Amino acid sequence: SNLVLTDVRSPERLLEGAGGEQSILARVRSTGSVYLNEAEVTLSIDDTVVDRQRVDLSEASEAVVNLTGDFDATGVRRGRVTVNGDNFRADNDFYFTVDVARKIRVLLVNGESSPNWFDDEGHWFGLAVSSTETSPFSLDTVESDRLTSQLLSQHDVAVLLNVGDLTNTQARDLIQYTRDGGALLIAPGDRVQPEQFNQQLGEISPARLQEASGDFLDDYYVIADYDRRHPILQPLDIDWTARFQRHWQLIPSDDADVLMRFDNTLPALVERQVGEGKIILFASTMDLEWNNLALDENFYNKKIELRQKVLGMISKKDIE
Repeated sequence: SNLVLTDVRSPERLLEGAGGEQSILARVRSTGSVYLNEAEVTLSIDDTVVDRQRVDLSEASEAVVNLTGDFDATGVRRGRVTVNGDNFRADNDFYFTVDVARKIRVLLVNGESSPNWFDDEGHWFGLAVSSTETSPFSLDTVESDRLTSQLLSQHDVAVLLNVGDLTNTQARDLIQYTRDGGALLIAPGDRVQPEQFNQQLGEISPARLQEASGDFLDDYYVIADYDRRHPILQPLDIDWTARFQRHWQLIPSDDADVLMRFDNTLPALVERQVGEGKIILFASTMDLEWNNLALDENFYNKKIELRQKVLGMISKKDIE
């Protein structure tokens, strides 16, 4: 007589907060010359039995068992399904792993918050990165006066949207945060003074700010070229239709990479490696004040592809 696990179906990858109780399906079969009417199937996670069920094989030689396991904790969880009830152990265990990925912690520093969501600097960015439970990001939003080194240390990414009132202490904290391995994204707007920005963050910024180009009349710029080989731009094989009424003129650092350019050939997105971290500077805003990027159909259609790419990378040791 022999009981065998012919198949086990389990999730391969889950996201932090979306794990919870998951169904593990196991197919059990009675084989051999002596027929067995019942079996016991157990599910173990990290060597702890979390579910146990009896299986009735009196009317069929095969049955599917629905086991339940909890995968809330992050990391690689080791699972084992075991069938008991025979004297031949060689085919009674089935092993699997579930990778529960930790969400990327994002700190949004909102330089122009507003009770009117349409005018709020961080509203559209928040929708893009954390509007659904399946997003690989968790987002915390603060105003600039609450930015501290302790708060930075609790996040993987810091985002400055139109922040023009940084103190020198906060600027030094951002520099140290980036050098220690943090990721920094900056999108300056009309509240940013170029002289102050260059003085406070010039040590790590991918480019120096000069002056804002353009006006709010009928003229506009578009994205004319971008680096299709870069990890964050590979999924975006599109024609950019967003219109930019204004943008900052940037002078990139010698060790910086220009990832995007406007149709006037000026840099739109610049990246720089600083110590163990990276910093990306966007030459315009991420609200509707200087452009309509947030209303462009690609902003919504392509963010799903970008999320999927991040989900595919998030379990790797080194996330770009």
